[in-house]
Amino acid sequence: MKSAAVADVAKFPLVLPKAGHTRDALENLFHERRLKPRYAEAHYNLALALHQEGKEAESHAEFEKAYEIAPELRNSAARQ
Repeated sequence: MKSAAVADVAKFPLVLPKAGHTRDALENLFHERRLKPRYAEAHYNLALALHQEGKEAESHAEFEKAYEIAPELRNSAARQ
């Protein structure tokens, strides 16, 4: 059974802290990914933050890892 978080993760935008705190947000997201390497939402949220920072190659890699772990995220993101 899928968790509600996995099914709903793409429905809510990632809210990064106000300008000047993006670095802290990225550090927290990288930390979460290290703690939970098989947690798709950690990769997905990190991908969103990296995309917002213009780091497209890194963002793409994180999206792909999220989709590998939880393929339903790809379908959820495509519907938006």
